[in-house]
Amino acid sequence: MTSSAPPWTIGPSTERIELNPQGKAETTFTVTNNGPIDQRLVVDTVRSDNAAQVKIEVDEPQRLVTHGGTAQFLARVTVPAGTAAAVCWFAGRVYSADAAPGGRSVGSDRGTFEIKPTAPPRQPNIWPWLIPAIVR
Repeated sequence: MTSSAPPWTIGPSTERIELNPQGKAETTFTVTNNGPIDQRLVVDTVRSDNAAQVKIEVDEPQRLVTHGGTAQFLARVTVPAGTAAAVCWFAGRVYSADAAPGGRSVGSDRGTFEIKPTAPPRQPNIWPWLIPAIVR
């Protein structure tokens, strides 16, 4: 007995997202329900190991998607300050809210983003303050 593939598709809106100077970005995943019935679907994300510290949150990750319909799921990417520079990948995953995700889920193509090196915080220069104190 072979199990058929789930009737959903998921795809990122772009292959590459650009982080702003604060290490944030947004992207969307388009989910299509090609099945014969309306489905409550959940979208979550997976990422490369070098992006383990990166937070990727999907707004309203669970929604009803009508049969033959599509829905856009917004994902927000936040890179914590001090994260090592790297090129990372992310992907979306969709599964039914009414079944365990491990068995029947569909993944999207991968998208990428680059974590750029950040300059270390500047240490304040205390010499201008010390000179008057020493001269007195």
